[in-house]
Amino acid sequence: MKKVMRNVVCFMLAISMAASFMLTPNVEAKASTAPAKAHATVLEESSFTVKLVAGEYKIANLKSSSKKNLIVRNTYVDSDSDWTGSARISVYPKKKGKYKVSFDVVDRNNRVKQHHVVQVIATYESAVKKVSIGGKAVYDSVNPVFGTMIFPKAKGKLKVKMTKGYAIKSIEVTTYDKAGKSITKPVKNGKKIKLGQFRYKSTSSMNGPGYEYWWGDLFADTEIRITYVDKYTNEERSWLFTVHRLAKN
Repeated sequence: MKKVMRNVVCFMLAISMAASFMLTPNVEAKASTAPAKAHATVLEESSFTVKLVAGEYKIANLKSSSKKNLIVRNTYVDSDSDWTGSARISVYPKKKGKYKVSFDVVDRNNRVKQHHVVQVIATYESAVKKVSIGGKAVYDSVNPVFGTMIFPKAKGKLKVKMTKGYAIKSIEVTTYDKAGKSITKPVKNGKKIKLGQFRYKSTSSMNGPGYEYWWGDLFADTEIRITYVDKYTNEERSWLFTVHRLAKN
């Protein structure tokens, strides 16, 4: 008898647990996300990303708190409404200051799913203050460098000076081999680098008799990518600068 009662209790408990699972709503978060803050440089285009989730389709009702001083546009959308996606909001501040960008994320029927407000901090600051190679400046945010279209040095110590409050996370240098393929290497600040000798080239895989297609850069480029932490938003951002030299190919 005790065994029968125990089985009955277990059966009732199983039914109760199953019912509780059926009645418990799905609490998984399903909402688009956007940064609370974004940093932009005056008179330069900048952007931030909005991550979309299933059920969300596009950006709507995009507004700037100052139409006169901050231009805003939705410049990229990759969404299906049935899958996750993303959108890009680009901004162009005309004056220094703090602005607000507001917008809605809607579904395919234009029903509002989420409302976002992003604070845009516009400054005249350049995160990277100065870059030099072998003691010769290739970039200077305070005193613009002229006459460095074709860099005269083939190698030298790479020195990057950041504006106060910005921290370097990493530095990568990209050059190209004889075949035009990129070679990217991590570099430490203050270490010697060798600038690229060959230019980027691309050829068609469809080449046949009487047909030729290829294209390439004019110069042998050395691309310097500096990843840093933005002092206003604490997010990682990248700064890319290209140094040109005469190519051997």
